[in-house]
Amino acid sequence: MHKRAQFLIRKLKLIKHPEGGYYSEVHRSAEIILPECLPRRYKTKRNYITSIFYMLEGTDYSAFHFLKTDELWHFYEGFPVTIYIINKDGKLTKIILGNNLYKGEKHFYVTQRGTWYALALNNPESYALLGCTLSPGFEYEDMKFGKKTDLIKKFPRHKLLIRKYSFD
Repeated sequence: MHKRAQFLIRKLKLIKHPEGGYYSEVHRSAEIILPECLPRRYKTKRNYITSIFYMLEGTDYSAFHFLKTDELWHFYEGFPVTIYIINKDGKLTKIILGNNLYKGEKHFYVTQRGTWYALALNNPESYALLGCTLSPGFEYEDMKFGKKTDLIKKFPRHKLLIRKYSFD
């Protein structure tokens, strides 16, 4: 494991995330939005905003999933990460989060709700520390993991990518 990644895991108290990688919740607002004030896709109350640290290290990846809420990604440090996004029509978009603006890397990107996406390090011998912010705040009931067979059936032209970055 990368030495800096080991340090960050200890210092930021990161734990394993179900989608892959490591995380720790940084902020969950105390204020609540009631269900009747939210779009119908939300069945229960939500915090106004949530934010986490999220880290990928080595061959870790964030498996294909989608959320009911837009997710704001922030690049803090480390090495470039690619976000693989498949929209409803099957179009694939690749966004690179990183520090090199000359190469088109982005410090910040928003993945749109209802799209399937996965993240992976561009160099498997590295790490990246990111942040994720959602409003309304994140709840696991708003997240769905993609199963390989289902995603390949829906998006067959991306089967190699789906096989690589999704769960069985």
